[in-house]
Amino acid sequence: MRINIFIKPFITILFFILMLPSIIFSQPKVFVVGDSKPEIPPLLVSKAENEAKLIGYTHANKTLIISAEVMGKIIKINYDIGDVIKDRPFIEIDTTFIDFEIERAKNSQKTLQLKLENANSQINYINKEYQRIETLYKSQRASEVQIESSRQGLEQAQIAFQTLSQEGEILKITLRELEERKKRFRITAPSGYIVTDRFVEEGNIIQPGIMLAKVSDFQKLVVPISVTNEEMIAITSLPENFKGELDGKPVKLNVDWINPKFDELTRKLAVKLVIKDYNGLRRGGLKLLLPLKVKSEGLLIPKAAILNRYANPKVKIKKTGVSVPVLILGEEGDDIVVVEDQRLQPGIELLPAPTN
Repeated sequence: MRINIFIKPFITILFFILMLPSIIFSQPKVFVVGDSKPEIPPLLVSKAENEAKLIGYTHANKTLIISAEVMGKIIKINYDIGDVIKDRPFIEIDTTFIDFEIERAKNSQKTLQLKLENANSQINYINKEYQRIETLYKSQRASEVQIESSRQGLEQAQIAFQTLSQEGEILKITLRELEERKKRFRITAPSGYIVTDRFVEEGNIIQPGIMLAKVSDFQKLVVPISVTNEEMIAITSLPENFKGELDGKPVKLNVDWINPKFDELTRKLAVKLVIKDYNGLRRGGLKLLLPLKVKSEGLLIPKAAILNRYANPKVKIKKTGVSVPVLILGEEGDDIVVVEDQRLQPGIELLPAPTN
């Protein structure tokens, strides 16, 4: 009897422990309305691509040759290599002799002006004399010879005045030409350009057409590169502004121009790229890396679509259910590179391979 007293409570506790999980997990399940399985992205055939990096180096947007238009002696050079062109002229040439010519032309103008005033005075006097003789001739107190002589004198004075006026116009043109030539004695370069070469010094005698210096525009950096046809297709498929890496810093680029001329030696095309937002030191020789995805031979098939049994890989087209054997060339991430097949065109959707 004493044993039964201790056994009964023990059996009751044991029974409760064994039944506890079934009580807990027997609660009714709650389903949330609207729950659905995540959509599986379609398994599409695509063209195989290779990762490529084009390398180029920065150049100045423009380079100009500075040359002389006149002969003379250099008296001052305001910029050296590496200097940025500002308001002052690049090179100043001695203007002593051109100044003498301008002064001579101005003095000739003054002399001619005096001659014009004198000629005009003569015309006025002869014209009055002609009018007096004409009045006498009408009253028959002057002969026809007198009035004809007076008329010829007036015409000759007017012709002389016109000749002097024409000489005055020629002198004006000569003076403007001399002043324009004098401007050429101050050799300028575009503002903002940088001097990259200089071939003369102060005191040198220069001739027209001689190369004095070179200046370059680094305000806009450009990168000339040569590309294959496949790389050209990849570049033209990029957005208008695309990304690259210049001297280790991310930058934006766009295409300045594409030369349609084909280089038969390198079998490439010339392209010029423009750097858009680089804030570092603007100079030549900065290295540009441009990542590209270049189309290559073969097709990309998602791994989930390939059924590989008995070393005989194949895929099944979703629309037709046709199985197509494939020849594997390699792997790229979650895709398999296979040999191209006319039945498998880019964009065709495939069925997922059975997991069993």
